[in-house]
Amino acid sequence: MSDNGEAAIKSITALGFSLYEARSYVGLLGSGSLTAYALSKLINVPEPKLYDVMRRLVDRGAVVQVDRDPARYSAVPGARLLDKLDEEFVRRLDSAKESLKGIQAATLAEFPHVMWKFEGYHAVLERARGLMEAVPGQLYVTAWTNELHRLRQPLENAEKRGVNVVLLHFGANPVQLSRAITFEHLKDVPIPAKAAKTRHLGLVGATSALWALSSPTQPWTAIYAEDKMFASLVRTFIRHDIYFQQIHADFGPELRDVYGQNLERLIELFSFS
Repeated sequence: MSDNGEAAIKSITALGFSLYEARSYVGLLGSGSLTAYALSKLINVPEPKLYDVMRRLVDRGAVVQVDRDPARYSAVPGARLLDKLDEEFVRRLDSAKESLKGIQAATLAEFPHVMWKFEGYHAVLERARGLMEAVPGQLYVTAWTNELHRLRQPLENAEKRGVNVVLLHFGANPVQLSRAITFEHLKDVPIPAKAAKTRHLGLVGATSALWALSSPTQPWTAIYAEDKMFASLVRTFIRHDIYFQQIHADFGPELRDVYGQNLERLIELFSFS
């Protein structure tokens, strides 16, 4: 059988036909009307098996019996068969949708959402690169200088693709962005030594987000999810951090008068003593 014939057989089996059904249909389609005996010689399928195959193809509307003695068969034109299969598929799909509606309505509130956990610096950075390479529209990023150095290229590439970047950087910003909105974390307030050893990395698009942490006692660990709720949570965290940066930039002296030179009295808000 020709390459076109083999390709047609493969395509038809993908539509739910058995291999013998597909070979029989393609053989008839290219040969006009044939008896089961002649068809078996053409496609190298045992004749006894072909009678059951022909009955199934007739029932499916793919083949018609054009004579009785001896029985001869012809294939329905390909376009007509595909139209028929398309109509059947749409009908079955509509039926399945209706059948599932009631079931889904009862369990919708319990629909599971997958979250991935990554451990190790390399794994965290690879996931961050993947997010930046795929994100459309807008991207929020909060990161320290070391991580920005390693993520510089995919971040710059994202902006070149038209992504609007909002960046909150801790320490120097090594990334060259022409359109981004950038904020530096409390550049006039020294970062305590303990806090400087604890780093984070956050990236969020419209429907996916990554949040990663590292400390002297905990290696880099991240959570990633393709979930609007989680994305909204991370985005809100970054935006509120940015809000505070802007408030501090506008009212730094007043804030230090109230909360201390390094804003240390803010920590007292969480003290139970």
